[in-house]
Amino acid sequence: MNQWMAGLGRTWKEWRKILLSTVLLTALTFAAFSPLLNASFVDYDDQIYVTNNARIQAGITWPNVAWAFSTMDFGFYYPLTWMSHMLDCQLYGLHAWGHHLTSILIHIASTLLLLLFLWRATGAYWRSLAVAALFALHPLHVESVAWIAERKDVLSTFFLMLTFLAYERYVRKRGFGRYAAVCVFFLLGLMAKSMLVTAPVLLLLLDVWPLKRLSSRLSEPESDLSRRDAWRRVFDAWRPLVMEKVPLFVLSLIFGILTLYAQNKGGAVNALATLPIWLRLQTVVVGYANYLVKMVVPMNLAVFYPIRQNGWPLSQVILSAFLLALLTLLAWKYRRSNPYVAVGWVWFLAAIAPVSGILQVGQQAYADRYTYVALIGIFLVIVWGLADATERIKGFRPGAVATAAVLVVLSLGATTWHQCGYWRNGVTLFTHSLEAGGWNEPMLNSLGFSLIDEGRAKEAIPFLKMATVLNARSVGAWGNLGNAFRVVGNLSEAKACYRRVLELNPGDVKSLYNLGDTLEREGKFDEALSAFQRRAALQPDNAEALVDVGRLFAETGRMDRATATFRKAVSLAPENPAAHYFLALALDHLGRSDEASSEMHKALEAARRQGDRTLIKKIERRPSSPRHRTALPHEAHARSR
Repeated sequence: MNQWMAGLGRTWKEWRKILLSTVLLTALTFAAFSPLLNASFVDYDDQIYVTNNARIQAGITWPNVAWAFSTMDFGFYYPLTWMSHMLDCQLYGLHAWGHHLTSILIHIASTLLLLLFLWRATGAYWRSLAVAALFALHPLHVESVAWIAERKDVLSTFFLMLTFLAYERYVRKRGFGRYAAVCVFFLLGLMAKSMLVTAPVLLLLLDVWPLKRLSSRLSEPESDLSRRDAWRRVFDAWRPLVMEKVPLFVLSLIFGILTLYAQNKGGAVNALATLPIWLRLQTVVVGYANYLVKMVVPMNLAVFYPIRQNGWPLSQVILSAFLLALLTLLAWKYRRSNPYVAVGWVWFLAAIAPVSGILQVGQQAYADRYTYVALIGIFLVIVWGLADATERIKGFRPGAVATAAVLVVLSLGATTWHQCGYWRNGVTLFTHSLEAGGWNEPMLNSLGFSLIDEGRAKEAIPFLKMATVLNARSVGAWGNLGNAFRVVGNLSEAKACYRRVLELNPGDVKSLYNLGDTLEREGKFDEALSAFQRRAALQPDNAEALVDVGRLFAETGRMDRATATFRKAVSLAPENPAAHYFLALALDHLGRSDEASSEMHKALEAARRQGDRTLIKKIERRPSSPRHRTALPHEAHARSR
């Protein structure tokens, strides 16, 4: 064993330190994120990705895999991310701890792969370990790991680290198979999250340092060269490296176009008229500066930082621009003597560029999760810069530096552990976000929604009212306020809120349903029928919408029309137990007992297949002979957002 270790250039004692430090980093990272194992899902896109997504909950099946590779319904194209959520549901069901565990393990795997890559590329294990520790434990990375809906972050970064390792292996010994591995891992990363479109640029930066692939002619003095010859020399040095990555740039272009198409289709891309270019530029400058400030002082971390629609304070814009300009000048100054400075700085700028705010997507000005890959560049600058600086100091004591580094890592781990605690549930998360990031409509709406979910609708009303004050055109806030009023029994206020939603968006099918259900509770069946019919017209293939229309036809005595509507619902969704159930009731009312019995049997079988225990009990307890009034029991499940 000792001979084998020595053959790798290290003694067994050195290897023991390396193995022990790697195990400690893994354990510390798991401990820092361990509060997530007691966290639940949060009502902030988790319902889209998991909790309200029946397809995801069904697990990995061939139809679901085909859907994952073909859908762009939610504004992105990320089939591997969908499949990872499917696998989690297959393994853990809807137990949130399992979904969190998967994200933690992927984050740890990415940390170890980053350590391995840097170690292989630089030969400096302890410096590489320091960078990996900063990546693993920095509180800015909590959002990427803790937010189940953001699985795409950790998964895509895992494949990015594999891309780096495959690329380092290719650089050592070029070959088609090794280059193909780079392309495959990069493609897998893009299929997890298209933000990796800048990865080819990151590989070019790695060519500069630490892989040092640029022509040695670039280090020659330029005094004897004309400006034209100097630029030609630079061009000749870069050209083969850029051409080598053309297939990767093509993949980036394809996924960039797919993402823009999907985002634009979903209405997430803000037009210039909504956010003028001057505001976007301000947001870019302030956003980059804020990332750096929060990296140094990771406090007041919020899940949402709203855009300043009226612009940022001039002093903040000027200070942010000055900071970025100063750091850019320093990177340029040390580009030859300490190339990692320029590489790390450009890495940071490039990795965030797709979400910097020039092409504004969503309502956030910036987000902690955007730093997940980007801060690796700054960590490289910090670690290598401090290490080089301390080595030049007379009387340099490695033990003191190591102790300081351990204290920094432990403090970051403790802060991360504390930050993870805010993700316990939606109420704790959004309450903290409002405290840290200031009051804003999206977070007030999210907090109200979560309070309703926890059965605290009365507490939700003040927050939702404030959300509608801050943004009077927020469909989600008005809808959730209506739901809160409805739960506490204030039906008149609930109706007013739903009607406000429909003024803002006449095609909001959730509010049409909620309005119809509220009117039905008040006994205003004709008005309820009108709302349900409008909903069904907007969703002609929705069997549940037709069932509601049929129920109201029956409620108003139009049994023939009710029966025809239920038949249409059954033809659209043969596996829908409610459609069969109400068709059976309608047929029984019309005296067609044999058909009614057949439909009731189909309803029972479908309910058993879907595990609908409520309907199963209702059917099994139903007397076999008397006719029954066809009325749907009221269910308090109105949900907007």
